[in-house]
Amino acid sequence: METLKIAMATDWFLPRVGGVEYHVATISRLLTERGHEVHVLTNSLFGEGEYPYKVYRIRSGMNLKFWNVRVGYSTAKEIANILKSERYDIVHGHNYFSPISATSMNIASGIYGIPSILTVHSITRGPLNWAERWIARQVTRKISAYIAISSLAEEYIRKIAGKEIGRKKIWNIPNGVDTTKWTPPKSKESLKREIGIAGPIIVTASRLSIRKRVVAVPKIAKIVVKEHPEAKFLIIGDGVERKNIVSAVKRAHLENNVIMPGAIPREQLIPYIQASDIYLNPTKIEALGMAVIEAQACGVPGIGYAESGVKDIIIDGYNGYLYHKDAEAAEDIIYLLDNPGELKKMSKNARKIAEEKYEWNGIIKQIERAYVDTIQRYQYEPFRVYEVWKKWYAKSY
Repeated sequence: METLKIAMATDWFLPRVGGVEYHVATISRLLTERGHEVHVLTNSLFGEGEYPYKVYRIRSGMNLKFWNVRVGYSTAKEIANILKSERYDIVHGHNYFSPISATSMNIASGIYGIPSILTVHSITRGPLNWAERWIARQVTRKISAYIAISSLAEEYIRKIAGKEIGRKKIWNIPNGVDTTKWTPPKSKESLKREIGIAGPIIVTASRLSIRKRVVAVPKIAKIVVKEHPEAKFLIIGDGVERKNIVSAVKRAHLENNVIMPGAIPREQLIPYIQASDIYLNPTKIEALGMAVIEAQACGVPGIGYAESGVKDIIIDGYNGYLYHKDAEAAEDIIYLLDNPGELKKMSKNARKIAEEKYEWNGIIKQIERAYVDTIQRYQYEPFRVYEVWKKWYAKSY
């Protein structure tokens, strides 16, 4: 296919660690390897780094530390200058509530005539109030097309876009996984000895934030340990909820069953997932669940909340279980530990799903198709205020 010049726009990028950061870095690298020219437009809050593509670090504007974003007229001006000089074929924004993402897409499609596409990585629960809905629709007004990483994300896009979605295409393209790195181990037992954890391992790898709801793990563990006192619950990650989780572990007297090593660098995380027997995802507000996909690639069945985005990954009873209440999650874990044959079958199915649906080579081709289709469908409809400004500007000279 014809090579494209692509701008990735997001406030959150490496070296900051997170799902969006990893996704943007990965697709930027893979698109570059496929011959496209990729530039990343991000803020300068997280430091520098060397990448096989160009990275613009936006340094102007006001820094809102709570959200780790930059806002303001000078930020928009710097983005406008980059877009004007580079003349991209398409601008790919990541999350509409990222100021750099939203600003880049609106300036591109509403002023310079460059098509834009938005990936929605995150969702909120419940109905949007009128203010949230109004802001979301203003921000997404000029966006040309959408990528939803799950069926739940697609529902959310339809909710925020309203009537405008009728003339815009939504592509359902999930996150991917490198199935050559995230693989089932040759010997799970030897890996358990290597990481120093014996017995069945139920793992959760996540930021320890309120939204991720990892504080529910000790509650689930307490039920499981009554039936399987040898079981170990491995919680990998760090964050503001760490103290609350530690307190919950102590109240339940689970100090010997819950292990919290803190945050582990991504490349060093793989042996811990490979050594595990079950992946527990306690999050209710989850657009997809990247960690669940990575666990599946390692042949680790997942247990996740039925109304979250993991319902796209986990086929209930095939490669894991979906639950509605924490007690159900505990029952599912106990059943698998009681039935090693079923656990082994689900492990094979988990790997099969990862290879068939989430391998990066297939995902990146879907993204390319979305780009080409968006460029072909795009119709330039500039902001009215911009049209007025152009007429006034032309008359004044």
